[in-house]
Amino acid sequence: MPVGTDKEQNLAKLEDKLAKLTEQLLQFEAMKKQVEDERKKSEALAKEPEQKQRAEQDLMIRLRDGSKNPPVIVIASPAEGSTVEGQFILSIAK
Repeated sequence: MPVGTDKEQNLAKLEDKLAKLTEQLLQFEAMKKQVEDERKKSEALAKEPEQKQRAEQDLMIRLRDGSKNPPVIVIASPAEGSTVEGQFILSIAK
């Protein structure tokens, strides 16, 4: 066999291996991106309970602190001095 033919066959084999390795590298990069995306999702999900607990604690503090203030009632209708006829009287006890 001529020496040029061996070189060409070796070159063809190396190019084939390079093509396969390049394909594997692309697959690896795609998997790496998927893993990174899943990691970010997991981190976000892990933070959700903490955020909900913080929001619940803030609400409890506002409710506790807000209970010191008396309720405010605003009557917008009927206008002051007008008369109203009605069939029901609603009484709200403290």
